[in-house]
Amino acid sequence: MHVHKLTKITLIINHALIEETLHLLQELKSPYVLLQIGRSTMIPPQRFWRNRIKIKDEQQSILECYVPYDLELFYLQKITDELSLLTPGRGSVWSQAVNLYTSLYEHAELDTNSLKKAVIEQLLSTEMHIITLVSARDEANVFSQTLLSKGYPSPIIHYGTGMGTRSRMGLLRITIPPEKEILRLPIHYKDSRFVLQLLAHQARLDLPGKGFLTHCELRYAKINTKTHIDDPSRLASIEQIISAIDTLQGGIEWRRKHIEPIAQSSPLKENALIELTFIGLRGVSEAITQIAFELGGRGATMVRKRFYSFGAYKDEFSETHERETCNVALNGDIASKLILHVIQYVNWQEIGLSAIEEHPIHQTFA
Repeated sequence: MHVHKLTKITLIINHALIEETLHLLQELKSPYVLLQIGRSTMIPPQRFWRNRIKIKDEQQSILECYVPYDLELFYLQKITDELSLLTPGRGSVWSQAVNLYTSLYEHAELDTNSLKKAVIEQLLSTEMHIITLVSARDEANVFSQTLLSKGYPSPIIHYGTGMGTRSRMGLLRITIPPEKEILRLPIHYKDSRFVLQLLAHQARLDLPGKGFLTHCELRYAKINTKTHIDDPSRLASIEQIISAIDTLQGGIEWRRKHIEPIAQSSPLKENALIELTFIGLRGVSEAITQIAFELGGRGATMVRKRFYSFGAYKDEFSETHERETCNVALNGDIASKLILHVIQYVNWQEIGLSAIEEHPIHQTFA
């Protein structure tokens, strides 16, 4: 078992572009790709008699791939150029530092002579956070509508299943459904504090079982600025105007909000944690959560995905595309014990485990 220091590139793309995107990742010989379906919310053209903002869902594909540091900017350049992510509405891409524990990981050599490092670094934002809120099913639209109404980008929403916490809540567990919605929002770090306060307040995180709110740093990001469905009566959309100003200003700093924090009875608190994502065949979450809870873990979220490998890397289960990820957030000591236990004492083949992703996060709670 080896630990590989990599960058995880997350790509949120309009679902109509999924075949084009998979073909690009095949050209890049990406060895470890995970795919799931999600949605984003948009604001359709509003009628003058409507005071309240209405929103409409658009289907999105969420792809994650693990890339060596020396190929990170090359990947981001190819993805941004080939998928035209500078055009509003096409999608978003960001990267973050992770450790990947797996028996095999190898990326084929690529010709990176076409990399224009100075150009792509200028197009990407480097002072970004990713905010993640795990909440009950059918609640994410309310949060998304609030964010859109305040001018923030459209968050990506996908689904998962909560594991562990409900079983320890006695009769109260019947009020907390296992189905979860996971909302993720990339945002400038200077705005993250306000958005965390906003979400914590609206999600009622002071009550048990209402949600789990975290944030962590990103290395690079190119964010989709499209928030409105185009009105054909306009010569240019709001997003096209914003994108043009971004180019003129040389970044997105000019868009930063200056909003006073929400008044609360008590300030928000933060807790430094380690997030572990166990990747394997369907059913792996049951085995992992049992071990994690015995070591002191409190909850986990399971998400169904599909796996693709376009390079030399093949895991033990490459005959099937079906995968399952189990996310657990733990303090550093427990996370280290869990990794060590799984590496030393667990038969990965037997439980269907192929990799463990590790990175630091900050939990926000009331």
